[in-house]
Amino acid sequence: MFISRNTFFLLICMFLPTKSIELYIIGTTLAVTALYAKVSFRIISFHWVIFATLIFFYFSASIRLFVGMPVIRDYLEFAKFLGPIIILAYPLAFQKFGIEDVLKAFLIFIIVDATFVIIDLLSLAPNITSVVETYYQSDAHVESVRSVGLGQGPSQHGIIIAFSFLSFFINIVIGNQYKLLSCVGLLIAVPLLLAVQSQTTLVSLVFSIMALVISILFFKNRNFINKKVIRRRVLVISASIFALAGVLIFYFQEYISYLMLLFEYGLDRNSYLERIEKTNYLTSLALEAPQWIFFGWGLEYFGDYSQSMDNGYLYMVLVFGILPSLLFLVLLIKFLISILYSKNGNLSDYFSAYLFSILMFGLPFNWPSNFFLKPNVMILLSLFTAIVYARKFIDKRQPLIFEKSK
Repeated sequence: MFISRNTFFLLICMFLPTKSIELYIIGTTLAVTALYAKVSFRIISFHWVIFATLIFFYFSASIRLFVGMPVIRDYLEFAKFLGPIIILAYPLAFQKFGIEDVLKAFLIFIIVDATFVIIDLLSLAPNITSVVETYYQSDAHVESVRSVGLGQGPSQHGIIIAFSFLSFFINIVIGNQYKLLSCVGLLIAVPLLLAVQSQTTLVSLVFSIMALVISILFFKNRNFINKKVIRRRVLVISASIFALAGVLIFYFQEYISYLMLLFEYGLDRNSYLERIEKTNYLTSLALEAPQWIFFGWGLEYFGDYSQSMDNGYLYMVLVFGILPSLLFLVLLIKFLISILYSKNGNLSDYFSAYLFSILMFGLPFNWPSNFFLKPNVMILLSLFTAIVYARKFIDKRQPLIFEKSK
């Protein structure tokens, strides 16, 4: 069967529009419940972290309500966490999630996405562009000089393409199956990444690849079948990808003029300076009421700026408070270290390596643009976390590497 239940679920997570947050939450929640809820409920450590954060945020919002501040949007913010909580509640349901499921889902997505990008860029079918624009509730498909594709903007589009790229890249580096599928996926994903012209995506992806390469080269991964082959492979493939991207940029630079600003102006470009100015303004606005630094100022305090802070770390601190933000960063770093040193889930396991690369991608991406709290990213991160967690419970006598879904 070409499209399995797991592949279908991944496609739902990628194709649903996140701008209609209620639709996305309802859709993914129903999908999880219908496809996976037959497995017994299980509370894992990540649940306690989410519950503690929500309780703290609820308590903080209640304090703001008591002193007369509007908090309705703060209470609605809880809905974002419903999908991740449900996914993490059934981790063992994902233990048969195979590499093939992931690769097929991302390949289907980028083929459809690339088809629409071509149609959009060449203005082959304006009616299709109009339908997609309506579906995603975004004007960026018409107004942006960059290719928005199947997303609400260049940022969200870039994230999904980066997720796809890393899924193929990881499999080629450490896998022995589905090589042709992964190579086809990479050959489509690299031009798409350039078509998106998301400077944040490009920089974050380079950082993620370098972090993964360095980790594979220097960290001891005892489960690798042939360490020398893996290390040689990661260097050759990484160099080839950067060379391909360099050739495409050189020959098509006139068509990716926005992306070229990154190489021409670096941090002096207007978009980056505008984000710095916005950060300074929001920081000064928050310091006018410094008593909320531990409890968070909430969404209402910053008005329309609360949904366009352009800095995920700033968003966490200002909305949720400094304590939950520090807890998140500590747990994130601890989780990354645990992947590197885990006996059963280190970089020799596809899903652990993939989750590691996504998180490393998110670290720099979250600085100039919100990443970790985007609804679709939260769902996907929760899904792959559940998969990694579930695979630790598989019989140790069975190999964790290259397990094909049934």
